[in-house]
Amino acid sequence: MRVLLLLAAALLFWAGGPRQARAMAFEFPANHCAAGQYQPAPAHAGGSGMLLGTSAWAETGVCLKFPIQRLREAARDIDVMTWPGTTRIIAVHDLAPQGSDQLLRRRVDYEANHSHLFACHRAEWPMEWRERVAPGADARAGAIDISADRLPGGNSDGAYITHWSARAELVPVSATETSLHMRYEITAPGQDAKWAVGAIQGYIARLTAVAAGGKAPGAVLDPDCRG
Repeated sequence: MRVLLLLAAALLFWAGGPRQARAMAFEFPANHCAAGQYQPAPAHAGGSGMLLGTSAWAETGVCLKFPIQRLREAARDIDVMTWPGTTRIIAVHDLAPQGSDQLLRRRVDYEANHSHLFACHRAEWPMEWRERVAPGADARAGAIDISADRLPGGNSDGAYITHWSARAELVPVSATETSLHMRYEITAPGQDAKWAVGAIQGYIARLTAVAAGGKAPGAVLDPDCRG
């Protein structure tokens, strides 16, 4: 069974492989502060596929009662960049910016080591995070765009994750409030729309926790897979 799963992963990887980084377009852009949405707005979400090739996406946002500079600083915290289920951050590399509008470019290598079917499976995959001046920011002074995309690489279990992208746009609406709008997409086993919505809500929770001076959860070891 394990061999069949590995073969399926290899076929998924070589058939399409992790997609190259791209700028995701928002389908439902909104100024959440203008709408008075101080809790995450009702999400647009969907999913498709079955077994190893399920895909899910979600898009929503919220008005955050923080100045954008504090949110920018919080967004660079490695624990904010750590997705739920991550058991270890393998490596973090700050890379040279590409273009004058790019403010941050960072590669993060993740590990998720969890028990499934009575055995531990260790998935490893890299993602690239970028922060840049948001397109059209001349009309929205100080707006920034944060994105994360799965890169080629990782191990055989990580090859099941053939696509993973997130994009958040932060637009300051006053000295103390910022509108955050976010889209999340993933193609990997066992995904659904509810998890995609949860991923956005989790990112917002980690970002606001750090912006408030606290700490986000970060990577957490699975007690069943400590070896």
